[in-house]
Amino acid sequence: MIRTLTAAAVAALVACAPPPTDTNKDGIADGVRAPDTVTAIAPATPTGTVTGVVMNTKFAPLADANVTLVLGTGFTAAIRSGGDGAFRFDKVPAGANGQVIVSRDGFGTVRTPVTVPASAGNVPLNDGNANAGLILLVELSGSVRYQVQTANGRPARGVRALLEVSPAGFVGTGGQGFGTPAGQLSFEGQADDNGTISFMNVPAPSELARVSTGTNYTLIVGGLDEDGDGDVEFNGIVDQRSGRDFFVGGVPTLRMSDNRTAGPPAIVATNIESLNDVLSPARNMLKPTDSVWVVFNQPINDKSLLVRATQEDCATVVPTSVVVRGNVLQINASGNGWTLGEKHNLLIRATGLEAAGATATASFTGFVFGGDPAMPRSPMAVTFSFRRAMGNMSQNVRDGDTLFITFDAPLKPGTSQAFFQYGFDLNQMNGTNPMDFGEFGNANGFAFSPDEATADPAGMNPFGCKVSTFTRRFRATASMLPLNGVPSSTQMRVVFPVAGSGQAGWQTLWGQPFTGQRDTMSISLIQN
Repeated sequence: MIRTLTAAAVAALVACAPPPTDTNKDGIADGVRAPDTVTAIAPATPTGTVTGVVMNTKFAPLADANVTLVLGTGFTAAIRSGGDGAFRFDKVPAGANGQVIVSRDGFGTVRTPVTVPASAGNVPLNDGNANAGLILLVELSGSVRYQVQTANGRPARGVRALLEVSPAGFVGTGGQGFGTPAGQLSFEGQADDNGTISFMNVPAPSELARVSTGTNYTLIVGGLDEDGDGDVEFNGIVDQRSGRDFFVGGVPTLRMSDNRTAGPPAIVATNIESLNDVLSPARNMLKPTDSVWVVFNQPINDKSLLVRATQEDCATVVPTSVVVRGNVLQINASGNGWTLGEKHNLLIRATGLEAAGATATASFTGFVFGGDPAMPRSPMAVTFSFRRAMGNMSQNVRDGDTLFITFDAPLKPGTSQAFFQYGFDLNQMNGTNPMDFGEFGNANGFAFSPDEATADPAGMNPFGCKVSTFTRRFRATASMLPLNGVPSSTQMRVVFPVAGSGQAGWQTLWGQPFTGQRDTMSISLIQN
């Protein structure tokens, strides 16, 4: 009876007991003596530790250093080093990979990888350790200076620079010396009026000369736009040197190489490409209010700049407005702008501010067609005029006189021959007759040729004009006319036949074929 009551009491006590605990999380219930290894009872959540010691490069402990543990899972923990420079993270999951980041005010920052052993919790119990080792931080108590000059010896005033310094410290887990160099520091600076770039609170050359033999200081100097025109006149620099170089040699003087153009101005970009000998109308066409944009390879002296625009005759001036912004030139036709259907000749004479040679000036000729690329336009009207030859005192057109044929839009001649005719009885026999050569209705007539001006006939414009092969102006010499000539009131006609096989027809600025005929009511006299 007593034995039965004892067994029941034991059962009741077991039923009322709290669940077992594992305070140290070694996978073995507290108070259990056997089994006493996880080979017999596997831990549910095995953990380990991450430890290390922080010192300066003279191996003096650094207390209150900021130490952050970042695991691959995103877990982050932060502590401070103790008075002896030591730090310890507990309860770090076994097998965890992460980074230890160490920093301290007035010192560099070092990052090193750590891995907690996957066997944490086995042997020794709950003490699988990842040792970050001895971490040495470089002190930020020094300064360095550079003297930077341009290629012409002037201080590189205002030039910006970036200084990269390494190492920021060392990581050592054994062996001799300071350990493995780690970390890099970056600092920004700008040259003063004397061209001096100073960097404060950086690793001192004396310290890096003591602990490192490789490149410690890399200075990256940006290019210098000395005149503020947006173009770099002097190239940037990358300078590398060791702490020993600084310690022994003092302040280095660096000279920026010359990026200025040695020769005269050249056009590197423009929307009027005939200035660079590209003659396609589509690449030289502007709407009336559009600007001519020209970008040179160097800044332009606006005081010596000459811009001249003329009509197709290379003589009649087209007023323009000109704006110079460094190496960029903007030209607009004044008033109503570029005239639709006309060719405008353009001359630019520019002197470069960077040209180093004896020739600093260059001239450029081109042309602007007034038109809308999206709105093709064909000639709709023609006019005839004439200039009397020597000895012709009448108002009639006679043999030897020069005839001028002018259209209201440019044309490019083709290999198919266009011709003109008179609405007049040229042979004085039977009136105007389609059977007679050169009269209205005949299949043939008098040839004419392009008269695109390349110079001012009066010599007032000393600059030449570029041929575009598209023109409104044509000319012919009168011939085969009656003895008394043809009255200036005579109707005239221009005929453009359809191009035959193997022939290229006449075309407009937009490349459209041009055929048919155009009539005019009279011939106007140009006074000699």
